[in-house]
Amino acid sequence: MTYEKALEAIHSLKRFGSVLGLSRIETLLSLLGNPQEKLKFIHVAGTNGKGSTCAMTAAVLTRAGYKTGLYISPFVEDFRERIQIDRNLIPKDALAAGVEKLLPLAQKTEALTGAPVTEFEFETALAMDYYAREGCDFVVLEVGLGGRFDATNVITSPLLSVIGYIGLDHTGILGETIEEIAFEKCGIIKPGCPVVSYAAQRPGAARVIAEEAEKRGSRLITPDITALDIQALGPEGSDFTYRGKAYHLGIPGEHIVKNALSVIEGITHLAESYPALLDALPGALAAAQFGGRFEKIGPDFYIDAAHNPDCVDAVTAMLNTFFADKKKIIIMGILGDKDHAYCVTQVARLADHFFAVTPDSPRAQAAEITAAEAKPFCPAAIPCATIKEAVDAALSAKDDQSIILALGSLYYIGAVKEEYQNR
Repeated sequence: MTYEKALEAIHSLKRFGSVLGLSRIETLLSLLGNPQEKLKFIHVAGTNGKGSTCAMTAAVLTRAGYKTGLYISPFVEDFRERIQIDRNLIPKDALAAGVEKLLPLAQKTEALTGAPVTEFEFETALAMDYYAREGCDFVVLEVGLGGRFDATNVITSPLLSVIGYIGLDHTGILGETIEEIAFEKCGIIKPGCPVVSYAAQRPGAARVIAEEAEKRGSRLITPDITALDIQALGPEGSDFTYRGKAYHLGIPGEHIVKNALSVIEGITHLAESYPALLDALPGALAAAQFGGRFEKIGPDFYIDAAHNPDCVDAVTAMLNTFFADKKKIIIMGILGDKDHAYCVTQVARLADHFFAVTPDSPRAQAAEITAAEAKPFCPAAIPCATIKEAVDAALSAKDDQSIILALGSLYYIGAVKEEYQNR
């Protein structure tokens, strides 16, 4: 099987299953010989910040000399970003061989459970098998959606669970309130396994996390936000002290600093058993990068995967802080099942030029609708038929006193990066 055929096979599967539960992934992994039982996990859930938290945690483990798997979703440019070891993407031939191995087992799983294996379940099993075969010391595992019924929740005893910031997203699936969503995320808390919670959690979410941790007899670790002192925030990163220790963070944004506190607390706990982690911590945080999070792809040209109100608020805060004196040229595409009206209008208020695109997703909002939502706040808002047209228009509008930011869905910012870098 070729790599291209393997990707076709993966993407031919349904994204979500019609039946909730873990029976399919449990059956599929059982047919594989339960590779997850050979691995040690750090399991990460949350509405926002999962990816950067995973990337920073994995960077520390790798820097300390441990072979570290990193499983994240979705991806910016290359599907293989989802399955990494020590920041190296799964080789194409290994992915193709894994898919060829799994396809008949997925068919057998459907016959046994009465429901087809979903795309995410298949990918999760593929990753578990790869990490076990490669002999990873640790795997940093990002939840796909929610927590309780997410395919990654097939693991039973992680070394550590981490719950990032919880906000209102995927409300049609996870619940209409912060408390309901927090309950779903808390599904990753396992009996006796410690859990780290985001430093500035909303009160309702913090209460549910504390209650669920107590029910499971799990130690709850919450960073002390009063012990944080931020000295500098900028597009190249942040400088801060926490509990009297100085850190530089390579990924920009105050919200990323707060994610880093979860990493620091989690690594400090793990260092009780793996002391080399503490020495690796400062350098790893300084060097860690994560694509698509206020990522600079060219001179005064950035991309960011902000796709819900909390993400957008964080990005607009960075624009106002880092580039207050610059004109803002925005390229934006968003999915129709997000709070698009809020996201578009908050960004459009700051924009001098606004170019709307349609992400490559069946859930995409049409560029014409996005531009219409933006126009009352940015009269220069126009829809673009293609990514190339939007990038051309943004570059034509740019001068020395402006920046370009492409933001919204991950389903198109990777294409923006590719279009720009192919020039």
